[in-house]
Amino acid sequence: MEKGVWNHSDLQRLLRAFLAQIAPTPEAGEIRRLVNEVCAAMLFDRRRVQEQLPLTAAELTRQHHTTFEASLDLLLATMGSKLRTRDVPSILDVFGWCSMLRDLEEDLDKGLCNIPAEVWRPEWKGQRCRSDWSRDLGVQAWLSTETEAALSNIGVAEVRLAELPEDPGKKVFLLFLRSMRRYSQKVPHGVRPAMV
Repeated sequence: MEKGVWNHSDLQRLLRAFLAQIAPTPEAGEIRRLVNEVCAAMLFDRRRVQEQLPLTAAELTRQHHTTFEASLDLLLATMGSKLRTRDVPSILDVFGWCSMLRDLEEDLDKGLCNIPAEVWRPEWKGQRCRSDWSRDLGVQAWLSTETEAALSNIGVAEVRLAELPEDPGKKVFLLFLRSMRRYSQKVPHGVRPAMV
């Protein structure tokens, strides 16, 4: 897409139609850039699977931020919102936490490890069940810490959103936050911090 070279796959036709539709909008340049960023984040995750590439906690946070900043900003720009994730930065950590925790087993089964290299043990590689890693005290402590931070960030994001002007994107942020708050109430007790 960046080079203007297209093949005839359905995905390419869909993308070409989408880009043609947004071409007359003021956000067209931003949207094209964001499509490239979303694709790059997805391709990096694919590389992580293929190469069994472990990431540190800081690298995982960066990858989650990159993924959700690009995808949320793409949604907001496409709908004509003036808001962006930079207006509610704590929401990126909440999205990263929710996605990681909700999809942890499924991602591990696919070979995508969202447990940081500092916590993950190489002997767990390829395990298709929760046996060892799910009972590990280091993993449990890390999950609890991440959950505590996410719950705090949900509150921070809600306060920040209350300060922002009315905008279609504000409703989207609130919808996602309510959904993630509901999800946080379903988190297993072994993962939830004592204060929850």
